[in-house]
Amino acid sequence: MTLQRSFCAGLVLCIGAGTAAAERNEGFYLEGQYAPRTSFDLGPRPPTVGTVTVHDDDTDSGFLISGGYGFNQYFSVGLGWTDLGSASRTLRDSATNTTTTFTASVDVISAFGQGFLPIGDDFYLMGKLGYADGDIDARASGATVVPFNASSSDSGALFGVGAGYYFSDNFAVTGEWSRYNLADDIDYVGIGAKFSF
Repeated sequence: MTLQRSFCAGLVLCIGAGTAAAERNEGFYLEGQYAPRTSFDLGPRPPTVGTVTVHDDDTDSGFLISGGYGFNQYFSVGLGWTDLGSASRTLRDSATNTTTTFTASVDVISAFGQGFLPIGDDFYLMGKLGYADGDIDARASGATVVPFNASSSDSGALFGVGAGYYFSDNFAVTGEWSRYNLADDIDYVGIGAKFSF
């Protein structure tokens, strides 16, 4: 009888622990991330012509705020807003000692689904696929152009991979790499925190 009771008690504890782990990606959540690096694909750099050289600044930092709902431990949907920072291309003329700079700043609203692969009770891997709508603010300044500001928009696919670790049932540290397929491909690498409730 004692052995049977011990076995039953152990079984209940195991089931309870598995249920708690499974529920960690379920329900509503909010997530915030800081991106120490965003990277823009500016395309081929124009060749040097005479005394004019080209310099690209194609990396920056950004952040992400998102929220959504997890249907189970394997799948969730969400909405997000991402500041991807800015990139610039500068033309320098050494003969006249003048510069002209073209800069673009991008922020994105996205809708996405996430798939999760739990590993143990606390750690999980994540895959993301969705749609991104970007707002692009372009501006130019310098000696050879009339300064201007212009806004445009572009949309495309969003995909990424990441991971997370739950320190409690409601709090996890997260990290991800994502690519936004807008007019130029923009890569995002971020770390942050996820709160479930």
